[in-house]
Amino acid sequence: MVPTKTELLVVRHGRTHLNIEERYLGMLDPPLDAHGFEQAAVLADTLCCQANVIVSSPKLRAMQTAEVLANAWGLQVRTLEAFAERNVGVFEGLTQEEARAMYPALWEQNITRQWNAAPPGGETIEAVFDRLYWKPMRY
Repeated sequence: MVPTKTELLVVRHGRTHLNIEERYLGMLDPPLDAHGFEQAAVLADTLCCQANVIVSSPKLRAMQTAEVLANAWGLQVRTLEAFAERNVGVFEGLTQEEARAMYPALWEQNITRQWNAAPPGGETIEAVFDRLYWKPMRY
């Protein structure tokens, strides 16, 4: 049996009000704002259905973006927990300035960019890659 080629197109969700404030979103679940829906619609037109499956994070902002694409392309959205955003622990909901002020020692370590370290209560980048790589996808 000849293996088939799979291409993965990764799309970031549209804008939310917390993006405007430049906050770490992670596990927070804000909806898209009007501009975020516009961004998704433009993307749907630009990509012109270059997918045959849409898999989304279960976060509302990701699902709303995926639904715009799915409606434009006549596809269904499937959610996969492995695609959830990275949990940044104590940095959730903070701006970079707030995180730097509240957690200066963590900030000095550049903790959100370390492969195998994370803010308290958060996920390492390594853990995110592991869940994306090892989570079985049968689509």
